[in-house]
Amino acid sequence: MARITVRKTIPRYKPLKLIKLAQDIIKKDEEMGDDSPLKTLKMDILKQNLTTAIENRKESIKLRKQSESLMQISRRALGTDLGQNANTANTVYNFITIIRDLLSVIYRGNEEKLSLWGFNVVIGTSMPHRKKKKENE
Repeated sequence: MARITVRKTIPRYKPLKLIKLAQDIIKKDEEMGDDSPLKTLKMDILKQNLTTAIENRKESIKLRKQSESLMQISRRALGTDLGQNANTANTVYNFITIIRDLLSVIYRGNEEKLSLWGFNVVIGTSMPHRKKKKENE
């Protein structure tokens, strides 16, 4: 004979489902009144925590939307938003590109002076491109 198994899952990582489950439990407890098997538990603490969780989730969602909106405004001003590049007029990235190019002309041959302006200047040397020898020769 097959063994019967029973699962009673709690949606721990799905906050909306967890809230719904708590609301359903509270509703059933209130419907049953004194006949509820949960009457020995401190249901008022559950209700209080549930209210706190719901209110804070609403505020968090509102602030997240506000934060994302402010971040997009910031990216747009910097010139790093989607579709923007160094040629997007009047952005921080655009101005810095123009400044770098202007200073590169002014300090041509002495490019390390751009580091005085905060640019990371790396000066190196390279060998001219040589053809690779084939191993079969």
